[in-house]
Amino acid sequence: MLFGFNEKDAGQVENSLLNLLSSLAQLLNDQNLHSRLGRVLRHDSDAAQLRIVFTEAMEKIIHISQQVRGREVLHDACSRVLSSLLNLLPTVDLIKSAEILLDNPNDEVRRTALKSVEVKVQSISQGDDVSTKAVLAFLSQIGTIIQHSPDAALKHTAVACIDQISERFGKKDPSAIAAAAQIVSGVQSLGSSDDRLRIISLLCLASTVDVIQDEFIPLLPAVLPKAFTYLSQSLDSQEPKNNLHNAVYALLCSIVERLPFMFSGQYLDSALQLSHRSAVADLDPGVDESRSQFYQLAAKQIDAKECFSAIERSWTGAAEMGYEVSFHACSFASV
Repeated sequence: MLFGFNEKDAGQVENSLLNLLSSLAQLLNDQNLHSRLGRVLRHDSDAAQLRIVFTEAMEKIIHISQQVRGREVLHDACSRVLSSLLNLLPTVDLIKSAEILLDNPNDEVRRTALKSVEVKVQSISQGDDVSTKAVLAFLSQIGTIIQHSPDAALKHTAVACIDQISERFGKKDPSAIAAAAQIVSGVQSLGSSDDRLRIISLLCLASTVDVIQDEFIPLLPAVLPKAFTYLSQSLDSQEPKNNLHNAVYALLCSIVERLPFMFSGQYLDSALQLSHRSAVADLDPGVDESRSQFYQLAAKQIDAKECFSAIERSWTGAAEMGYEVSFHACSFASV
């Protein structure tokens, strides 16, 4: 067997295994092989046997990956081979394989499976209804990972996969996206203590607002207070949290653009007060663009009476922060 060689010298075993894994990953990425395999799986009578071979190859790679855990170079090589194997498959077959791999207890294997689906989604044609249906059906299993896995890195990959599916094909099944958005907005994702997971959750929810629009309304009471809390934390932190700051504004902009009638009163007050603080915070200059975009959308989309009332309520606080904040408040009013 290809992976069944046995050497007495441990150093030779490791070097040989690394060379073999690296060569195999490179071979599996050959585009001619991709094309030929796709034809066989679609039309050839040997397709069933080929799927068995793939299953066995993945099982062997997973087994080797578990054996070399702790040896980073070999473990990474195993991940590359597994990723290449998955990317070699047509979409429907990839989804079936990913479903099997998500039951594997190894989080690295599950991350690789989800990442392969995320990458595959980017290349699916809008007219490929079979593949689109398969990836949309896969959303429920991704949601299960988010709800039950304690691994923040795995959940980050899962949310990123949902985000990609939502952006590309969400409008073909808004109910599936709404169910995924509810999971992402929960304590296991948006409510996480991990900033990277919070950021990808905010960006994913911003994408889902564009897809499901009114169906996002029931999530607002849970999502917006968390978003405002994170924006406040990004401003209070001793170390700049520009990505968290900008991710919150990405979500706020999506909500204001798609659901402006819901963004008034206390929501608008909170957003303006935090924006005043953002204007004087010690953050990178790039954050000004995200705040300015929010101002422009809010002034354009939200009822003028609501905007001027919110400005009036927040004016005293803005003036106390100094000229720069007052200037930004005036700019908002004049947009």
